[in-house]
Order: sequence, then C-alpha cells, then structure tokens
Amino acid sequence: MRCLVFLAAAARLLGVLGIAVPSEAAPPVILEQPRSQTVGSGETVQFSVIAEGDPPLTYQWRLNGATLDNATNSGLILSNIQPSQAGQYSVLAANSAGTKASEEAFLQVCWEVQLASSEHISLSNGLFAAVSAFNSDGNLYVAQPLPENVGFAVAKLTPTGEQDWEVPFYKTAGFRYLSVRSLAVDFAGNVSVVGVTATNFSSDLEDVLVWKLDSNGAQVWSTGYESAGFPHVTAVDTEGNVYVAGTSSEGTSGRGGAKPPGDIEIVKFSPGGQRLWARTYGGPDNAYDEPGALAADSSGNVYVAGVSGGPPMELVLGKYDTAGNRMWLTRQPYDQMYPPGSVLVDREGNIVVGLSFWHGAPFDTHATLKYDQNGNLLWKVSHSDESDTQAMGARALDQFNNIYFALPRWWDHAVTCTKYDPDGNALWSVARFPDEQISFISYGVAVGIDTEQKVLVAAQAESGGLEVLHYQQNIIPGRPVIHGQPPRRRVASGTTVEFSLVVSGAKPVSYQWRRDGMSLPGATNALLVMSNVTLLDSGNYSLLVTNAVGCSVSAAGLLTVVDVQPFHFEHLEITASQFKFRFVGEAFRVYWFEASTNLVNWAELFGTFSG
Repeated sequence: MRCLVFLAAAARLLGVLGIAVPSEAAPPVILEQPRSQTVGSGETVQFSVIAEGDPPLTYQWRLNGATLDNATNSGLILSNIQPSQAGQYSVLAANSAGTKASEEAFLQVCWEVQLASSEHISLSNGLFAAVSAFNSDGNLYVAQPLPENVGFAVAKLTPTGEQDWEVPFYKTAGFRYLSVRSLAVDFAGNVSVVGVTATNFSSDLEDVLVWKLDSNGAQVWSTGYESAGFPHVTAVDTEGNVYVAGTSSEGTSGRGGAKPPGDIEIVKFSPGGQRLWARTYGGPDNAYDEPGALAADSSGNVYVAGVSGGPPMELVLGKYDTAGNRMWLTRQPYDQMYPPGSVLVDREGNIVVGLSFWHGAPFDTHATLKYDQNGNLLWKVSHSDESDTQAMGARALDQFNNIYFALPRWWDHAVTCTKYDPDGNALWSVARFPDEQISFISYGVAVGIDTEQKVLVAAQAESGGLEVLHYQQNIIPGRPVIHGQPPRRRVASGTTVEFSLVVSGAKPVSYQWRRDGMSLPGATNALLVMSNVTLLDSGNYSLLVTNAVGCSVSAAGLLTVVDVQPFHFEHLEITASQFKFRFVGEAFRVYWFEASTNLVNWAELFGTFSG
C-alpha cells in the first residue's frame, strides 16, 4: 500500500515539473461490425470491420471460432465461395492493451450442385472409349476397340472406378473388321451389345451381331442377321427384351456406288435371344431414313427417333407397341440436323428427344424436345453451350422426370452438365474446366443419375482414359428452387425491362434482385420492372430467394443498354401474296430471320446478314 501511494505522489510531482507521463494504452473498440450475408456458390464474399485503438492494430479472422490462415487484415475477401465455407465469421482486433472480438456474422451459401469427387480411369485396351453408359447403381459400362483392329471389349467399372469385369469380342476368320455400335444395360445389370462385321470395307452386305451378357459379364446368348445397312443403337425393356435399330441400306456402297436409299429398321429379340419381329419405316419420296436413338418404356412399347429425307431434313419419331404395331408417328422439319443423339421416356410416358445441328466448323448447336404420350410436341429448349462438330452430348432422366444434358464444350474444352425441370426450365448448370492434370476431348460423354440422386458424368480425357465426375445435388425438401434463369437482354435506353422467374418451395419465400451481386433497393418481388433504363442499368442480374429451409440464387442474365435501338422494323406492307419490310439494326451485328405458320416450327427465311 505504501508503494502505491509513493508511485501516485511521484506521478503528480512529475506532472507539476512539466515532465510527460505515459498514459495507459487504449484497447481496441469495434466501431462497425461485420455483416451477415447470403450468397450463391462460386461468388465472391467480402467481410469488413472498423476498429479503433492505440496502434498498431492487428486482426485475425475466424470461422466458427477457428483461426483462418492468411486472414489478418481489417477486410476479408473470399473468392469462389463453396458450401463448406458457410458459418459464423468474426474477427479479433488486438493491440498492446488487449483484444476485442467482433460480433459474429453468419454467411449462408446457396448451392444447387457441387463436385463431390472425381476419378481418372485408365482404359486397359487403348486411349479412348467408343461408347459408354451408366446404370442407376453408378456402375459405368465401357466399350472400346481392341488394338490392331481385332475387335472390341466391353468392361464394367464400379462407382469407385475399379474394373469389375471385361469381355473381349474378336472378329472371326475371313472378316475384315468388327466394330461396336451401341450397348444398353437393363434393371438387372444385364448388358446388350450390338456390333457390325463384314468381309471387307466395300461390301454391300454386313452382319449385325447382338450379344447379351449377364451382370457378371458371362454371355447369355448371341445372334446375328445379315443386313444391307448397319446397326446404330440398342435398347432393353423391363422384361429383358432387346431391340436393335439400324438402316436397311447404307445408301452408298463402300466403293461409292449407289445403293437403294435406306429405311429405318427395328428388330426385337426375346429375353432368350429369339427374333420376334422386324419393322421398317420409309419416308415419302423414297428418301434416305436413318435412326439415331431407341428407347423402350415399362409397358414394352418401343420408340425410335431418326432423320428422314432432305433438304429440308425431318425429325421422325415413332412409337410401336410390344407386338410391333405402329401406334403413331410424327415428322417435323429441322434442317441441318444429325440423326437424334438420344430418346428417353419419362415416368409419365412423355418422350424426350435430343437433337444436334451442324453450322459448319468449328461448332454444332443442340436442342432438347419433349413430346406427350401421343406424339404432340410440348416444348423445345435450345441449349446455350456449343460443341465441336459431331459431338452429340448425352442426356438422362431422374425419377422426378428432370432432364440432364452433358456436353463437352468446344471453345474452352470444359465438360458442362445442365439440369432442366419437366417443363424445360433450367435449374442449374455446372462446368468442369480443364487444368494442368486433365483436359477433355469432344466425344464419348455419358451422364447418369444414381439412387442417391448424384449426377454422374464420364468424359474422355485428352491424354487418354476417362474422367468420371460425381456431382452432389442439394435435395433438401422444401428449399426454394428457381425454375429458369434471367435471359440475356440487349435493349435501347429509355425502354422498360422486366425480369421474372418462377420459384417453388416452402412458403413464405423472400425475393431479392441483384445487379452484379449487389442487392437492388426495393427489388423484393418475383417480378422486377425497370422503367426508362439507362446505360448505368447495364449489368448481370440475378435473383436471391430464401425461405425457412434454405436459399437459392439464379444464374445471372446480362442486360446491355445501348443508346440506339438494337433493331426494329419499318414500313411493313402485307398483301395477299407477299409481305415487305425494312429492317434497321446496329452496325457490325449479325441477324437472322425465321418464319412460322404455327409458332412451333420455325424455318430460316434468307440466311444471316450484318447490320
């Protein structure tokens, strides 16, 4: 006590003599706390804090109480945020006088899908697979050519990438080649395989060969038949029947000589390999017809999608009952179309068809069509991603009739996968970009859905083998789901712009529109209306929705506002036999015109031109 009194008296004396006495250092005080945020997966997050106190001040950010590495500034920036980074963020501000913890700010990360795992699979018989397919257990079935043109092999790979079994198929003496065309897997894990063989490359006759393997790779049966054409695809139904679709003629011989135009040919085999029936379809004008895809439903009906005639070419979609009677057939003109790449039947009996179109190198475009049980077109979606030429992509259905489309993209060699709801609205899209370890080529992609609703994608690696991607979906019941995405818009200044999206999930739902990731004041409805837009309104618009279960963020739609109208029509004149108009557009932009008589089928009028 005497010591403390002496120190206090000494301090007063020094003050009287005008000698400065060091004051006690002030500990940090938090003036502005970090704020809670809700963002979408892949976005950038910024936290900040304002503190005062005697310098120097140091900072240390924490997540759920654990120290974050290299997070020692007053601000924290997190790029490409992932769901695993959600939680409570806080910061410790410290100086020589003490430490002060900020309040916790909660980061909610909205996500639809994320990459759960990936495996690189080396193929035992060469670099690339000819065909591949998943089943619902996540197994991958791969067919690839054998070295030195002696045949091909079919292998089953487990979900972890291990080879379960492999079966080789060799050409027989006197035959020039044996190639695989298609494979299909039934609910029991049996595999049907279709190949073609011939005595030489210029033969007018080929032998179609069909094999059935059990779930262990043992051969159940094999059969074959002679054809003037070649097989394309195979399908299986729930009873174990096997279907093969091909052409009855190639149209030209191997030496380039003329052959009769081919018809679509469908052959059905029993579960034991007995040939039950064969049906052919020939379009009008004796044009060449070619199937591209085949599917069977739970009732034993079979669906074939093909291409006929041209120009213009026509999409042909037909349904046959279990006895081979044609129930209906629909034809629609789609010029510059490849044979359909896929046909699928959902649990309500609707039919999903995948189309690809050529436009000249370097890319093709793609679309998905949906038909009802009677062959009436319900909708068509044109996909934004483009591929190299003749790269069809792959499609799959889940138990809720959602559609998945996987495609190797041509311009950056990424493999994309997009999910659509049963009405054709995009739900999410994800891309696996090439890196130093892996790059992709444009052929041989497969997509499937396993029993846990994981999305499986297999893509050909440029260095050889397959990259198998496992995507985890956010399937928490009741969480908000955004159906569709904001469209890309280009408008003139002064006009009115509207964005609107449909949202499902537990009620009530809160809405917040954003531009370039920043919330727009007052934009809290499903419909966003902006009147008299200016150049300052340009940006990427997205919608954030939340409810008591979770949250969702739409993809961004780019709005570009320009000072002149992007395009408009002038002097429209319509007579009984023709119409005339003048079109005014921006310079150095490309436009094309299409016309329709029913607002469903559209045909190009006179090509593209620049404004």
